[in-house]
Amino acid sequence: VFDTIVCANENVVLPDGVITSSPGTYIINLNTVDGCDSIFQFTLNNYATTIITFTTDDVLCIESAPVNLIAEPAGGIFSGIGVTGSTFDPAVAGVGGPYAITYSVIDANGCINSAVFNISVAQNFANAGSDTTIFDTGVAELNGNTGGTYVWSPTDGLTCTDCPTTFSSIDTTTTYSLFSIDANGCIAVDEVTVTVLISNENVFVPNTFTPNGDGANDYFAILGPGIVLIKSFQIYDRWGELIFLAEDITPNQPGAAWDGVFKGQNVNQGVYAYSAQVQLVTGRIIQLQGNVTLIR
Repeated sequence: VFDTIVCANENVVLPDGVITSSPGTYIINLNTVDGCDSIFQFTLNNYATTIITFTTDDVLCIESAPVNLIAEPAGGIFSGIGVTGSTFDPAVAGVGGPYAITYSVIDANGCINSAVFNISVAQNFANAGSDTTIFDTGVAELNGNTGGTYVWSPTDGLTCTDCPTTFSSIDTTTTYSLFSIDANGCIAVDEVTVTVLISNENVFVPNTFTPNGDGANDYFAILGPGIVLIKSFQIYDRWGELIFLAEDITPNQPGAAWDGVFKGQNVNQGVYAYSAQVQLVTGRIIQLQGNVTLIR
């Protein structure tokens, strides 16, 4: 009778030359050269297999820092894609998986025990759309696309801060960030810039006018669909004398335009300076100044 204990999956050569790693009791008949029969009972057992447990998350984000791999019992060796020592680096492994991580440890009996667990690397995405341009009176439509939540920032001028589609009515050029967190906790961000043109795209100031009573171009006025109020409008002659003044008046109203008259008399043909401050529908106040030529 022979009893043998070996590590799991370790091969043993039985007395009849058979190689096996399977535990059990083997009855072996052998014949000697003298013709005598011998019966052997060979019992093969395995040492108890060490149970290995892991406490590392099975899904990591690509942007995560390298994580410590933790397994019990301690003292073993990790191996696999993205593994360095006892850490796993998602950026090295890359998006995808699952990646097989092997852990091997030697127990008190000198047996090598191994187990495999999987780690996948996930990546969220965020697309805030293309940059766009609007005028003072315009509205920009922002269309985002993410793999998780939607959070637009800053909130200035937005109709919705947690929607895929939102509208911006800002009056200054602004860069919005679209943040997203997906079900795995992975973060993504993208930016979109809304450029607001406020120079004079919504305001037009003629450089000449002809106050001759023919009904065409008889008045000098500040024009534009975006103007809601002329806060001040001054015209000066070449000596710097104020010859026209309008204040706090809406466009297209009597008194909002100059007819080329000063103190009841037609002024001479020539170049006159103007300065104006107008308020747009967005609430923005802009300053205008320049010259206009009066032709008779």
